[in-house]
Amino acid sequence: MEYWDVYDKNGKLTGKVVEKNGKFLEGEYHKAIEIWIVNDEGLLLVQQRSATVEFYPGYWGLTTGRIKAGETPKAGCVRELSEELGIEAEESDFIHIYHAIRETLPLIWDIFVLKWNGSIDDLSYNDSEVQDAKWMTPGELRGIIARKEIFIYPELEEILALIEQTYCAHAGI
Repeated sequence: MEYWDVYDKNGKLTGKVVEKNGKFLEGEYHKAIEIWIVNDEGLLLVQQRSATVEFYPGYWGLTTGRIKAGETPKAGCVRELSEELGIEAEESDFIHIYHAIRETLPLIWDIFVLKWNGSIDDLSYNDSEVQDAKWMTPGELRGIIARKEIFIYPELEEILALIEQTYCAHAGI
């Protein structure tokens, strides 16, 4: 059974642990991460969710996951990236760029960037989670957002603009 640490709204551990998908009291949260993978050409690695996953089957997205009890967000990034795409990275490779709170889930959402210059051929998918991946320009990503072919959340465009300015602009994309 998987367990999640419980945090307060300020991201401080409460010392409480709940079972995965367990109930949270008012003011209790758990953590999740999202990883934006960018190469030196300013392309973004986007993955397509498996047709058999419970939520958003077949949708495009970024590497995401819930943080397990006792795990730091960066350790969760290492684990999720390895599990979903077979990419091995170190905790120090991840750059934290965004923090959001989802009151209704209740979730603390930390977003990271990873610079990676590998090939699609270097990936090994966890077939139960991922069925495809491809490098996209920010414009191509905006196209799948416009067509609603990706999981859309309130800050998606803001984060894409931040990534584009900070990590893609130098590549002339």
